[in-house]
Amino acid sequence: MKRGRFLYAALLGLILLSFSVSVSAADQLQQIVFSDPNLEAVVRDAVGKRSGLLTVEDALRLKRLDASECQISDLSGIERLQNLEYLNLRGNNIADLTPLAQLKNLTYLNLHSNTEISDLAPIGGLINLQTLILRNVPIGNQVDFLADLTKLQRLNINNTGISDLTVLGQLMACGALQDNPAAQVKAEVDLSNNPIMVSFADNYDGYAPIRAYWVNVSRRTPERLPELSGQHAVINEVMAYNARTKLDQDGEPSDWIELYNPTDRPIHLGGYYLSDSLNNLTKWSIPGDVWLEPGEYVLIWASGKDQIGSELHTNFRIDQTGEAVILTSRDRETIIDYFYVPSLKMDFSYGRQPDGGKNAVIFDRLQVSPGGSNNAAAAYAAPDPSLNPVFSHQGGFYKEPFMLTIEPVEGTTVYITLDGSVPDPINNPDRTYELKGAMWIPSERTPGLRRGIDIRAGVTPKPPLTHIITSYNNWSPPRTDQFKGKVIRARAYNSNNVSSEVITHTYFVDPQGFERHSVPVIAIAVDPLDLFDYEHGIYVPGKGFHEHLPWAYHKWGSGNFHGRGRHWERPIYIEFWEPGGNLAIAQNAGLRIHGDASRGYGQKSLRILASSDYDERDVFAHEIFPGRTVPFSNETYNEYKAFVLRNGGNTWYHTMLKDGLLANLLHHTKIDTQYFRPAVVYINGEYWGIHNIRDFQDEWYFYYKYGVDPEQIEIVEDNAYVNEGNTSLADPERQNYRSILQLIDPNYYVSYQTPDSLADPELYAQIKQLIDIDAYLDYVAVQICIQNHDWPGNNVRMWRLSLSENNPDAPYGHDGLWRWMIYDMDLAFDDFNANTLVNATRSDGTEWHNEPWATYLLRALLQNPEFRLGFINRCADHLNSTFLPEVVIAELDRIEAVMEPEMEEHIRRWNMPAPNIGMWKNQNSRLRLFAQRRPTAVRGHIIQYFGLTGMYQLTVKTDYTKGLVKVNSIDISPDTPGVGDPNRWTGTYFKDVPITLTAIPHQGQEFVGWIGVPEELQLEPTITIAPADSITIQALFI
Repeated sequence: MKRGRFLYAALLGLILLSFSVSVSAADQLQQIVFSDPNLEAVVRDAVGKRSGLLTVEDALRLKRLDASECQISDLSGIERLQNLEYLNLRGNNIADLTPLAQLKNLTYLNLHSNTEISDLAPIGGLINLQTLILRNVPIGNQVDFLADLTKLQRLNINNTGISDLTVLGQLMACGALQDNPAAQVKAEVDLSNNPIMVSFADNYDGYAPIRAYWVNVSRRTPERLPELSGQHAVINEVMAYNARTKLDQDGEPSDWIELYNPTDRPIHLGGYYLSDSLNNLTKWSIPGDVWLEPGEYVLIWASGKDQIGSELHTNFRIDQTGEAVILTSRDRETIIDYFYVPSLKMDFSYGRQPDGGKNAVIFDRLQVSPGGSNNAAAAYAAPDPSLNPVFSHQGGFYKEPFMLTIEPVEGTTVYITLDGSVPDPINNPDRTYELKGAMWIPSERTPGLRRGIDIRAGVTPKPPLTHIITSYNNWSPPRTDQFKGKVIRARAYNSNNVSSEVITHTYFVDPQGFERHSVPVIAIAVDPLDLFDYEHGIYVPGKGFHEHLPWAYHKWGSGNFHGRGRHWERPIYIEFWEPGGNLAIAQNAGLRIHGDASRGYGQKSLRILASSDYDERDVFAHEIFPGRTVPFSNETYNEYKAFVLRNGGNTWYHTMLKDGLLANLLHHTKIDTQYFRPAVVYINGEYWGIHNIRDFQDEWYFYYKYGVDPEQIEIVEDNAYVNEGNTSLADPERQNYRSILQLIDPNYYVSYQTPDSLADPELYAQIKQLIDIDAYLDYVAVQICIQNHDWPGNNVRMWRLSLSENNPDAPYGHDGLWRWMIYDMDLAFDDFNANTLVNATRSDGTEWHNEPWATYLLRALLQNPEFRLGFINRCADHLNSTFLPEVVIAELDRIEAVMEPEMEEHIRRWNMPAPNIGMWKNQNSRLRLFAQRRPTAVRGHIIQYFGLTGMYQLTVKTDYTKGLVKVNSIDISPDTPGVGDPNRWTGTYFKDVPITLTAIPHQGQEFVGWIGVPEELQLEPTITIAPADSITIQALFI
């Protein structure tokens, strides 16, 4: 065949050549244009032509092209690469395959993980294909394109959604995808992780078309097909992300697997196996005493706890993004049931309907039935956006009342709610109303009151929500009437009971319009039961409080608001307006209560989470903190996976701004900080007061900040307890935080006594390969300068990118070094005379904030001379810049000016953080006093602790238009806090401690020498000196 085509092509070429050689040459030089620059770059690299025109002649040289993971979205132009035989397009963003239809010579095509592809018909004519990889491509049963690919030897359709194997069986019957020893062909097929069903109850075998041919595939996955047998149980329903449907005996929302007996006789399950991996069918054994009567169900928790007893718990969990659950017989080989569970949203399940049948459907939270029948449950139907009703007005602030109309799509009925709950005439009938006409949107207020509403058993929370008691410790009723908006949520249904999306708008009517507030406004729409219900409401003391008296009255006591984890996460809709009225965020999201002791305050901190469980947008795509840029670039920081609306933490009843103030002072350091921005929050239209927008520091924080893989982030806190990130990485056998302490002293945990091992420079050099010492110096110097009383025995959190071997040459954050976060500084800036240095280095501390384990690392490192001098100088640097009184006071004044216009209304709502504006400002003035007096105190503590002889003034002069001077860690430039005039700068340093100065010329300039230093140093750009008295040094540039 190939020879015939060649002779034909050669003859045709001679004929054309006899007519016109020039036409052929022109065609050879014809330019090829690619629409996608990423594809063009790959082709240019393959032909070795980085610039100039790409011609047909260039293209015809290509037989192999690897364009995997290149962010290609458009294949236009690739059709000109007529001689391609091998094409790897794995991991791109391709949707349209039409250009591939002309690549008739292809024998290898890899489209792995191009999840936007919707039509595979264009590759149906590539009849020379021998290898086709479609893993993770959502083809479903769009498989007719395979019919003519009879030369296929290798096919990967793992996780493609295929359930009908008829075409595959026909191919195998023709000899495709079958071993051919004579041709030395070993066939390979992977069809795992697909919803191919087997049901004895329906006498249905989804594998029937290929069953006779499967043994003749050498490399096959699964190795053995599930058996069609009437004497076995089946996997009937699975939940891969449980939050609120059912709790195990530990009160945790574990994943679960439901088995069902579809036969008319008892089934002994003992000795059978459950697994989520074809490579390990015997992962978890069902205990011997488990029987299923006819028509009976058993619930097995896929929790990873590996327990038997009153509940059964497997040793594995189920991947929410989709994977198979496998039931294997006692012979350890025969697959009884292979049940592929697709990607599921939180609280959704995947189950057979009817029980034990061949069809499986998705059930939402209201229809799941763990341990019960699926027969009567309604299958989940995704909302249809084309049915969305149209609001005449967008949510926001209006200066005058208005008439709102909600226009339904023809053939639909619109239902609304007015309390923040989701409209549902079947499951929420008491609060759902059929829309009958237009609605008047007036200016509204909620009345003040003398006594609050206590949510006890049997009490249903109803508006106004501001009247509900949210804490027994420090809640007080609003003093006066409160400004209020109106939340309207609407959903339409057609005659087939298919619904639209839920459309949510919150309206406010005030003569000032958006000028009513000078900060961002955030409106949260939420079912009141999710926040204030006695049993399940996360914002009230509730059942969690009343069942744990009297301990519940302690600040660390019980209450629903202390609930943590996904079981205590609630769905919300959030609207975020910037000052002036720009709607920046409007999407469904998740909400949790955030914080520790501050959960017990009347006003709570709220964690807001973006997730595909709630919305197709799984990030908040907005510049939440204006002007913030990604480190080491000028790229705008405009994506967040989560953020916190903080109540001010432990300063809720003082200033509400201390932690934010201190964080704002530290953004220029190497410490990972939380940004800060005050906002006003409304819940279901009711005024909820000032909340401070803050970063949420989880693994996604580091992904967006440094571009590191979130699945490889390890975060530990306090005494190296796992906190966030990939907890499986916190393995004592791996290079983790505790191994550093063991390197310093193998028996450190016995008594935490101060070791002298780090006096050895070689050991210290090893530590510097594990810890970012420069970042740690910033961290400890700052904590001591601010007098953080809630440290180091609390609020300590470290992170790193987990690598098998650290790479010091990698970009910042990618090197595997441990670094420190700073947060919750509410108990800092209190007593300016407090000697935090002594507290942070005691080996015999007995208080919660400085137990021996907490002070161990700093004590150990201070035994090293290099670190000790670095620490003293870093404290001096920060006192000369970051914590100069004028720097701190200027930032405090700025924040106070932002919050003051909003504070009076906040005080009327919560009676916090002070009885009136005047007292709030007085409390802020205490911070100013601290800022003025703390530097002198810290310098005295350092002199006393290290036995130094005093201080001196260092003055640095230069012509900043030509160059700058760096003193230790301080760039003497206008961008550095506290540097007023970069041409003449003065700082205070410690005698007996050498300092380092570096002259850095601007581009096009040259350093020529120092004035005021010893002669032998005058021409060195970097010098180290230890002045005994005040000194003036000048750097000269030309």
